[in-house]
Formats: sequence, C-alpha cells, structure tokens
Amino acid sequence: MEAVDELGGRLAGYAPDGDPEKRWQALIDSFTTHRALWVAQIEAVVQAERSPEVREHLAAGQREAREGLGGSVPLALLSGLMLQWLVDPEHAPSGADVVAGLPAAHELPSVRESPTAED
Repeated sequence: MEAVDELGGRLAGYAPDGDPEKRWQALIDSFTTHRALWVAQIEAVVQAERSPEVREHLAAGQREAREGLGGSVPLALLSGLMLQWLVDPEHAPSGADVVAGLPAAHELPSVRESPTAED
C-alpha cells in the first residue's frame, strides 16, 4: 500500500496546467518513469479482492484521483492507458492520440451481446 500512496503523491505534479495534450503526455510518461509503482498498483488491485483493508485504501485513492483528474471518466481513461502502456507500450496511444480520440469516444459502436461464461 505504500507504493500506491507514493504513486498518488508523485502524480500530483504530473498534470501541469495548460495544453491537454501535454497533461496527458505527462501522465503517460509516468508509466515508464515510475513503472514499478504502476505495477504495484495493479498488484494491489488483485490483493483488494481478498482484503477489505486494501480495497478501502484503493477506493480512497480512487476518490482522490477522481477529484484531482476532474471526474470518473478521466480516471477510467488513465487506468486504460496504464494497462496499454504496461502491456504493449510500442502500440499504446500518446497524449496527442488521446486528445485526438476523445471526440469520437461518445460515438462508440454498439456492443453485441456475447455469450456468458456459462454458455
């Protein structure tokens, strides 16, 4: 949990005022410069499934992140970007890609109903 707290503290300065592309790129850059902290975040999420204490700690951090980022949608976007950058950084979007893609986000294709795991 210390790593999660450290990540939150470090991210506080990663969103400079001004250009949205630069703000997103600064956050994206942290996936490389602070990779171990982001991996610790993922590991903590897995632990939270079995630990109410870890879950509450992460939930508190998410509430703070929502406030700092301006809502749940930017936090969801950040979380998805983090996963892409940790797994496949060569093909993950840049800050410019994020800003360019935001207008199309409200036009997501309809989701087909897929079979359940029980099928």
